[in-house]
Order: sequence, then structure tokens, then C-alpha cells
Amino acid sequence: MSDKSCKPFAPFFGLERIHFDCKPDISLHLNKSFFSKNEYAVVWYGKIHNNNSRQHASKSIEVFFAELISGYETSTLLPAEIIPKIPIGSIWKDGKSCEKFDLDDFSLSIFGAQEIKVGKDKTINERPNLKYINHFGVTKNLEKPEPDSKSNQYYAFNLNDYPIRHIKNDSNTLLSIRCNGQTFVIHPILFFNAHYGVSKEINRILMTYFWGEEGSDPNDRTIRTLLNLDYENNNCPKSILIPIKCVIADAVFLHHLKNKELAQDVVRRLNGRVFNKLANKKPAPLKVEPYHDQLIEMTIRGLTLNDGTILCTEITGISMPINETIFYDLAGYINTGKDGTTYQAVKPMYREIDTETIILEANKNGNNATTAVVRCSIETLGETTKLLQNGFFSLNDAVHCGQQINLPEPTPETYAGGERVNSGGDVGMLRVLMQAEVIGLVEHQFDKLLRHAQELKANHCVEINCYTPDKGFTGEEVFAIKTDDNNHSFPHRIYVLRLVIDRQHYFVFDCELVNKVSNRGVMIKIGDSFNPRIIINELFLNKGKLYEETLQNLRGKVAFFKHMNAVSSNWLKNALSNIR
Repeated sequence: MSDKSCKPFAPFFGLERIHFDCKPDISLHLNKSFFSKNEYAVVWYGKIHNNNSRQHASKSIEVFFAELISGYETSTLLPAEIIPKIPIGSIWKDGKSCEKFDLDDFSLSIFGAQEIKVGKDKTINERPNLKYINHFGVTKNLEKPEPDSKSNQYYAFNLNDYPIRHIKNDSNTLLSIRCNGQTFVIHPILFFNAHYGVSKEINRILMTYFWGEEGSDPNDRTIRTLLNLDYENNNCPKSILIPIKCVIADAVFLHHLKNKELAQDVVRRLNGRVFNKLANKKPAPLKVEPYHDQLIEMTIRGLTLNDGTILCTEITGISMPINETIFYDLAGYINTGKDGTTYQAVKPMYREIDTETIILEANKNGNNATTAVVRCSIETLGETTKLLQNGFFSLNDAVHCGQQINLPEPTPETYAGGERVNSGGDVGMLRVLMQAEVIGLVEHQFDKLLRHAQELKANHCVEINCYTPDKGFTGEEVFAIKTDDNNHSFPHRIYVLRLVIDRQHYFVFDCELVNKVSNRGVMIKIGDSFNPRIIINELFLNKGKLYEETLQNLRGKVAFFKHMNAVSSNWLKNALSNIR
């Protein structure tokens, strides 16, 4: 995997460096061809490899590096999930990176598909400014005694301008886009990560499992079952069910994959090409096509080559297709039995961590449920589709369901992609999200709590009342209780709600966040004669906390809730699920 040439890598010569916030540590993946203390730049991506001989093995991508002074070129296999954090032009030393080359920003568009006549009675849909170029195919054609002049295929750029080893025999299919008088070349792995969903869990599934047949056993591990493509909601036939490891923004891609023939055809072709190679124990090249036929707008970071071609090193923004409103349900933990009844399964709760450095495991699969989340910023361009959640998790389920169990795990030493094979070990799980940089409206904590109560009321019989000692119960209002002590540090204000559900009374107490200091909110299920003033006074006196003695003496059940920022999170629904 190395090349002993001794010429400086010219394309990056003289470029300035900028800071690069990169947490992954790939030192365990470096082979002996990497020299300690030397700086290497990422210059190219190779083929997809299976990490082992298992049927559903996790995937790696061969990543090519060039030593900056000598031009010495080498490569190593890195987890496919982490590729968005290993951009072309990033600079690495001893497995870590904190700099990358300062490259130019560009905007471009891939035109929408147009109907083109190719025969008497045949038409095809093509994007007029997009070509697919496979260097291996071009080379094979040019080496023929009589090259096929009809192929009209050339290399994507002057190979001497970007001198990567074996570049003319690279069998990945590049996207060549002609826009605004310029030619842009995008590696398929970059387009795959930016275009196909937000959670890189989707990309992992598409490269790891077979498509599967409609109506097949839901226990079979296929793309159809893992992405819930056969899910049916009788009240909303086109609704999609977002898998547990995915996020709400994945709804756009999943909607197309479930309901649009074009997306299904494109994904099945991609999946088939990868599996045909890997099944024969060969690394698989990648060809990625757009999964919809609308205009695609992109912003990229790129390197301008001598012939004027712009080689994309990162995709920094991409548009999503415009659709009618997409309805989604969230995969929860209310299960349906064979007789059609619902029941509550115990749901293990695992922690997600945020560390300075994430060391990527090279030799073992994940055996610890602790999950390290890596977020890669990407801007969403253009109009966005409205996403609406169906009422999947009923209030009755939340009120009467069983208790969640917190399962502690030891702190992992390293992290790996793919699927977890055990618990209690030293290798945690890796999760990668292409996180859009979107600034939303700032909603006050108490307004959000009332909104969460109103969401419960939307489809169920819930009586909501705000409470203050002066005014009593005032309905669906936000009246906070303030302390009279101006020198009081925390809390400054407390918000109290009373919910009546199935004639059961639930009191909710929440202390206002001050300078990023906040405690968990508390919900108490108790009789209608309960006087909330006792709890309010104690929260003011004890810095937003309740004494253990108070909790033990309460003639009711108690649950706490965290102030989660996730769009799908409902604090009160979580508390109802956990109340004991």
C-alpha cells in the first residue's frame, strides 16, 4: 500500500493552512509505511472493503495519503462511517489532525433530469450537465487497438495535474459537472455521504445488507426491514417510520426510498454493484447517482487544477428535494404482539459521550453500548420540505408503560462503526451525522414545557393548568413563580403545571435555567388534595433540588426529566414513561 517516489506533492504546494477541528484518532489504523512525526495529506479515496468475512461485515474505505515533503504515497483502510471527517486536503501526523489546506469555496448546480429521445420509441431521463467518468473504463478503451470513438469518454482531469498512484486505473465512477463555464469533479464517496440521508447509519445499511423483497419476514436483516420501508400506518399510508439509529432529517431520503420508484431503482443498482464485488471477495468501487430527478444545488470546497478543473475536496452544502409534506413516525419501544395488542418492552438507556479525541478501533467490533457521536457540519440549501410527526406513541402507552432501565457500561478505550456484538467491553460504538447548520427560533424553557403539555392534549383528554400561590390554577398559561430575595442565586423562577389524565393528577415543577445552570424537572403523580407550595418552597431553599426525605415521604410517584434539545423530544412524555 505504499509508493517510494520522492517528489513533493505539487497540488498542495504553497497553500496556506487553517485550523481543522477533527476528533477522530486513526493511529491504530496506520501501518508501518507511515513515518512517525511526518506530515501527510489526504489525497484520494479508493474502494470499499469488508473488514472481515462475516456476511454483514462493517465496511472500510481505502484512503490515500501523500507525505508533504517527499510526495511519498501510502494508504490505509479507515471505517466508512468516519470518511466525512477525513476530507481531501486534511493534514495528519501520528494519526491526528488539527489542520487542513485552505481551499476555495464554490457554488454549483446539477440540473434536473430531462427527457431525452434516444431512438424511435425510447426516451431516457438524463441530467444535461452531469457525466459519469470511470478512469479504469477510459484507460481500457484507450488501450484498445481501435478505441471506441462513440464512448466520448476522457479522463475527468489532466492526470499529470493530480499525480495519484494508479489514478488512471481507478474504478470509482466520478461525477463530472459542467456549471457556469467550469468543470467540477466530485468523488462518489463524497456525494454518497452528503446526498443519501443525514445519519451515516443509512449509508452503512445500504452497503452492508441486501435489498430484500416486499412482504418478507420482518426479522430478516435487509434494507427494507432495517429502514422500515414496509411500514404501514393505516391513518397515513405514505408515512415513514424513522429507525431508532436515525434522525428526523432522514425523513426526506426515507420518504423517497419508500414511495418513489426512481429512488428504489438507484439504490438497488448501487447495492447490487457493491455486493457483486464483495461477494467475490474483491474490493468494490462506487458509483452514486442522485436518488431524485430535481435540481441539486451544492456548495463545495475545491482545488483548482492547472487545466481549470475544480476537484471537490469537501461538500459543504447541498439541497434536498422539494416534496409535499412528509409525515413520519418515530420507532419507539411500544411493540405489537401477534394478536395486535401493544405491550411495553424494557428499553435499555445508554449514554452518548462527547470527548476531545475519539480513538478508532482497528481490530475489533463494538462491544460496549456507549456511543461517541461525531457531527459533520453541512448546510441545507434552498427550500426545505415540511416534516410532521404522526401520533405514534399514545398517551395511554406513556402513562401505563413499564420502567426504563439504565444500563451502566465501562468507559470505552476505542470506538468502532458497524453493529455492536456484545456489552461490557472496551470498544464503544461510533455514530456519524451530517449535521445541518440551521438556526431556529429560541424558545424559552417554560414555553416549551407548556407546548409539550399541549402536544399531549392534541389527541387525548388532558386537563392543563398553570399554578401559582397567588392566582391558583389559571389554565394554559405561563406564569412563573419568582423569589422575593434579589440575592438568591438559583433558581430565580419556578414554573408549575398540573396535568389531569384519566382522573390522575400529575404536578410538574421546573426551575429556570440560569447561566447554563439547571436541574432536572420533576413530575409527581399524587392525589388531588396535594398542596404544591411545599415543593415550591423547598426548591427555592435547596437550589432547585428536593431532599431525599421529602421524596420518601411523598404519598405519590416521582419521575425526573432532562431538558433534551432534540426536536422529537417531549419532556413530559418522557417523564410519564419513567414515572415509578
